Amino acid sequence: MKNHYSIADILVLKIDGLPTTRRGLDKLISREAWDFVEVPSRGAGGVRREYALPTALAQAVQSQLMKQAVDAAPNMPAVVATHEVAVAQPVNTSALADWQRQCAEACLVLVREVEQRVRAGVKKTKALESVVAEAAAGVLPESTQGLVSLANARAGADRSISRRSLFEWVGAVAAAESAGVSAIAVLAPKPRVAKIPDWAGALLKMWGQPQKPSLVVVLELLPEVLPKGVPCPSYSQAYRFINESVGAVEREKGRMGSRELKNIQGFVRRDTTLLLPTDVYTADGHCFDAEVSHPI
Repeated sequence: MKNHYSIADILVLKIDGLPTTRRGLDKLISREAWDFVEVPSRGAGGVRREYALPTALAQAVQSQLMKQAVDAAPNMPAVVATHEVAVAQPVNTSALADWQRQCAEACLVLVREVEQRVRAGVKKTKALESVVAEAAAGVLPESTQGLVSLANARAGADRSISRRSLFEWVGAVAAAESAGVSAIAVLAPKPRVAKIPDWAGALLKMWGQPQKPSLVVVLELLPEVLPKGVPCPSYSQAYRFINESVGAVEREKGRMGSRELKNIQGFVRRDTTLLLPTDVYTADGHCFDAEVSHPI
């Protein structure tokens, strides 16, 4: 899933609850002041805006993309990609998520610590190994030690760095600076992408029925509609997929009507506590006649 989308990208996805015209969507974005980045474009001005989606909308987009992926590639393996350092292919730093940028900056601090020791006369390998050992022992400078777990981009506050990872980071930074590329661009980890199980499409179709079948019933009937050679998931696998990998709206499509779905769709809660009387007016299109006191 991308971090930023153009208006055209959003319209193609046809997300429930969003305007279906470019003009309507543009008004919504302006009203809610979505964050954006400018990227090169062949259109007028040479740039176009791509927007960071609000959390609720981002979840809806993730569900929509998951559904499209299931329909387009039913044989996609159920594998989760692991953390990798993009050494050969720098990423666009303007499109990085906060967690990617923070991880890359933490890695860069550790690389600079190694470089500082090398400049002080320590051999590169010894400098690198000493940083790894001190990180594991928790005796690096306080400002640096606190970034060790962040640089890992993995769960667990007590995780340290490995010699291999730090060696790769040092090499990546050296190569990037020789090529005139941002060090952040090569150290930023790739987004984690969850692959869709082979049985996901059939499971969602069986699950999304107006009769609201239970998961037990769905799993009993699922083997009859699965493609040949595709194993049926266990109850735990199916339960986790429906409740953790699918958004709330997508999970209830087919099981709820359009009116019921509106109750669980994302919305913006308005706050009027800072408004004064007559700051906001509503009108029904009729002529408004009023007499007011002269301000002076």
